[in-house]
Amino acid sequence: VITPELSVITNIGWDHMDLLGHTLPEIAAEKAGIIKKGVPVVVGEVLPETRSVFMRKAHEIGSEIVFAEEMWQPLGHQGDLWSSRMAFRSADGRHLTMETDLTGPFQERNFRTFLAACDALERSGVLKVEPERLCEAVRAVRTTVRYIGRWQVIGKDPLVLVDSAHNKEGLELLFEGVSRIPHGKLHVVMGVVADKDLEKVLPLFPRDVQYYFAKANVPRGMDAVSLCARCKEGGLQGRSYVSVKAALRAARRQAGTNDVVLVCGSIFVVAEVI
Repeated sequence: VITPELSVITNIGWDHMDLLGHTLPEIAAEKAGIIKKGVPVVVGEVLPETRSVFMRKAHEIGSEIVFAEEMWQPLGHQGDLWSSRMAFRSADGRHLTMETDLTGPFQERNFRTFLAACDALERSGVLKVEPERLCEAVRAVRTTVRYIGRWQVIGKDPLVLVDSAHNKEGLELLFEGVSRIPHGKLHVVMGVVADKDLEKVLPLFPRDVQYYFAKANVPRGMDAVSLCARCKEGGLQGRSYVSVKAALRAARRQAGTNDVVLVCGSIFVVAEVI
């Protein structure tokens, strides 16, 4: 609905198929609708079945297209729950190391896309990118833009982590990241929307944890009892609760000091506890 200086497509995943399509090329074609005539576009992550869709659209309307993973490569990532330090090398030999208050297993991909976007804006004359200013700008993103709901710690003893990952791609990274946190048991407060394709996402949830199922207080939320029953069929063990907050209270009560409580499954669920 606007003509921007730059379009950015972060990645393509299995989500909102009822609106976007039932194959990755169909979903990519809908996402490609943001590409505007003569406006450069950066694609954060590309798949073999989506690359040609973006290339064709950009060629048809005369837009420069850049694939971030071809422009910047991560060299290393160190961090904890509070901060990250990431190093990158560009295709033309530049090196950049950044420290930021953004954390989580997905930040390398996000920052690669961000760097490619900055380069595209500089090429088009919109932005002058100075490495020192760029590094300074990302130090306090979470506080500057009130970045919430992604890999956010809202409690300690036990550690309570919330993340709004809700599709296959996001959940895979989320549980990979959680597995790297030293902890005892994992307690998962989970809720989803009623139209969620559970068959695609349930296999991603670990089996050896305790679940606390709840319905977000929105019309789209899936009933907690129904969710509990379907998850048990899929091998997840737990019980249902009358609200997200009640489920979180129960998880905190049952969790030991060294355990981790994770709230995930839906943006609506996360919104009720932060």
